[in-house]
Amino acid sequence: SMLAARRGAAAVYAVDASDVLDQARAIVADNGLSDRITLFKGKMEEIELPGKVDLIISEWMGYFLLYESMLDSVFYARDRWLAPGGRCMPEYCSMHVAGLDDTQRVGFWDDVYGFNMASIKEQVRQRRHEEPVIECFYKNEVMTDVALLREFDCETNQVPDLEFRSPFRVVALRAGPCAALLTHFDVGFRRGCESPVTFTTAPAADDAGQTHWKQTAFYLRRAVDMEVGDALEGAMHVTRAKANPRHLDVVVEWAHVRAAAGAARGEVTTQLFELA
Repeated sequence: SMLAARRGAAAVYAVDASDVLDQARAIVADNGLSDRITLFKGKMEEIELPGKVDLIISEWMGYFLLYESMLDSVFYARDRWLAPGGRCMPEYCSMHVAGLDDTQRVGFWDDVYGFNMASIKEQVRQRRHEEPVIECFYKNEVMTDVALLREFDCETNQVPDLEFRSPFRVVALRAGPCAALLTHFDVGFRRGCESPVTFTTAPAADDAGQTHWKQTAFYLRRAVDMEVGDALEGAMHVTRAKANPRHLDVVVEWAHVRAAAGAARGEVTTQLFELA
């Protein structure tokens, strides 16, 4: 809000339902911006603004982009308060998927301070395919190309668009065991920007390049030994949990498709993950 005021916004309306707004009000006053920034404590759907706005800025993203996200409220604000020709920032976001080789990660158990604990590895993997794993993963663990899973436009999409079924195909760039499907998201500031900017939560080379959103891994029921050119094909079906619409049910269908001539397509495996 203060950055928008500093950049010349004539009026800024800040909305938050939490008690942090009380502290924010003091900070706004301390910086001499109370004449331009008005703070509203409450849910977006319940407050009344003085009038239409030209720009909506919101950091609404959650893990796996949509988990516990506030995009519904952004859509409500857009439809209720955005003036014709107005903009949302960010206005673009996309979800991506790739294959993960976690050999180095679980290889820790091969030598734990000089002791062989390799028998634990399968138990670790077994637990991991019961629910999504939200951790920082790294570029050297990505063993396939990256496939686009889903795109959203915050200025045109509607709430029903947040439930979807998207096909994917990722192809192995090196041989090895693919243990999981690894997802990340990007957000973009494009329309009306002199220089378009994209922010990514993709696996980085080291911790310095990571974000607090990390990445979300969907572990396969069994690791798939892949050769260069092999593919994992399937689809992700994302729906809101009935018990809590801010939580997600993710059904992953996948099959191993070998690159070798004449090789049979593997059977389709279906797994349900609860992001709660």
